[in-house]
Amino acid sequence: YRYRIRLKLVDPLLTCVNDVKDEATAKVASIDTPWSDWSEHVSVARLAEFFLTGSFEHDSQVTFTIFTTSLGQVVKLNDKVTPGKPIGKVVKMDLLNPVTGVRESREIDFSTGVVLMEINFSKTAILKSGFARKTTEVLYLDASGQLHTRAMATDLDSKAYKDLVDQAK
Repeated sequence: YRYRIRLKLVDPLLTCVNDVKDEATAKVASIDTPWSDWSEHVSVARLAEFFLTGSFEHDSQVTFTIFTTSLGQVVKLNDKVTPGKPIGKVVKMDLLNPVTGVRESREIDFSTGVVLMEINFSKTAILKSGFARKTTEVLYLDASGQLHTRAMATDLDSKAYKDLVDQAK
């Protein structure tokens, strides 16, 4: 993306007829600045963050908890995924609109741009405490074509995951 901006300011002399030489000046409601130059190209990060939070070996699937924001609120989705499928989707949810104070149904995009490739249900992970523990690990393909892994024990223990869980309550 590329961006440019301009400001629209409320005229501080609006309605101050006695303080200006020209009465027309006090009738101007706003003042616009000139447009800025175009920015350099920038990338916008995806708004959805995901964590591996569940494992179902008998069904060959895992659960990802995905967080995003809507109407200024952190919302979450638990998405069961099998290999070859994308992580995340668009779903309808009821949210409280903070402006109107009314609950409304909205489509929320939990898409991550990531595809689950493989699941290893018996990976050994070393936890922060130094102990080894069996966990589930996944291999996934990101939107730029790079392969990555995630371990459920690490995701569940991460500060980022715990903070988002608290915010989504």
